[in-house]
Amino acid sequence: MLGAITRDVGEVVARVPEDAQLACEFKYDGQRAQVHCGADGSVSLFSRHLENMTDKYPDVVALVPRFRGTASSFVLDGELVAIDRATGAARSFQALAGRGRKDVDAGSVSVSVCLYAFDLMYLDGVALLDRPLRERRELLRGTFVELPLEFAPVRSIDAAAADTDAVAAFFRDAVAARCEGLMVKLLDHVDDGRRRPLLASYEPDRRLESWLKVKKDYDSGADSLDLVPVGGWHGQGRKAKWWSPILLAVRDPDSGMLHAVCKCMSGFTDAFYQEITDKYAEDSINVTTACPLDLDTPIAPELYWVPQEVWEVRFADITLSPVYTAAAGLAHPDQGLSIRFPRFVRRRDDKSVDDASTPEFLADLYRRQETRGPDAPEDPEEAPLPLLDI
Repeated sequence: MLGAITRDVGEVVARVPEDAQLACEFKYDGQRAQVHCGADGSVSLFSRHLENMTDKYPDVVALVPRFRGTASSFVLDGELVAIDRATGAARSFQALAGRGRKDVDAGSVSVSVCLYAFDLMYLDGVALLDRPLRERRELLRGTFVELPLEFAPVRSIDAAAADTDAVAAFFRDAVAARCEGLMVKLLDHVDDGRRRPLLASYEPDRRLESWLKVKKDYDSGADSLDLVPVGGWHGQGRKAKWWSPILLAVRDPDSGMLHAVCKCMSGFTDAFYQEITDKYAEDSINVTTACPLDLDTPIAPELYWVPQEVWEVRFADITLSPVYTAAAGLAHPDQGLSIRFPRFVRRRDDKSVDDASTPEFLADLYRRQETRGPDAPEDPEEAPLPLLDI
């Protein structure tokens, strides 16, 4: 099941009746995992796209007999999150990506994970999909055994839809804990007679209003960068007639160099796609086949764009990058920085290329990101620069 996207906490609560009861859950920055356990003890793990990833997580397979409690067979939904066993702190998705993908030996696992369970779809021969979340959650909590830093229910609170202050405060807690944001779910079926009934059942492969997600990169208060579009590739499928994705860069004011930082293909309307495709047409003066001397990019787009505008872009996280060289040496001696899940917000007509975000600003955002969390120093300026262990 998938969550419908919302822009902020206000929009979340506006989509459901005021008297609806909600479960607000941390949206962890990990890998979605569905655990299937048979009555014979067999265990399989599947990704959100139904990829069999059992061989990738032998440590989780070995964990199932310890947390299964009274269950003989079940299908459980959760999130696998990289965890620091010494401190109990969640690590970044980038750390999780450092694990091997296939035929991983349990003895060689260097990145520990915790499975945070948030739903139960099948238990001891009984399908639970049509039952409300409140009932599924009670079975989940009452059946399985919590193992600190290995297996636990997702961190959550219950709140009425009208209690926006409680939901907003919990959203801030989630961001401080280095989560992506919140999942807000109906606990019970809702039929107020004024709208189509909202069901709290589990609907596989569907994106419904009963599950709403608000991510820190969608929130209007989230950090953003002002980036320069410097190249593009022709899209695939429906986007084949447009430029998508588009290469974006920060600008060093001292050298005048543009440093590529990411490719972006999210947040654009069809009308905007058409507008930039017309502006940067292959036969126009706004494109070139040769890389400009003032552009530093590790990847070559199909055509380079003459730098002339600035776009505001939001994102999920800033990550160390072995590919991109933006801010190289400012956050890590050997690696640059890139951004995950970039999303176009708007064209900054009030800014010129000279006003684009700088590598130092990008590095500063990274440093602030890495010092967030319950154990972060009071003053980020006093915090040592942490480096991801990949």
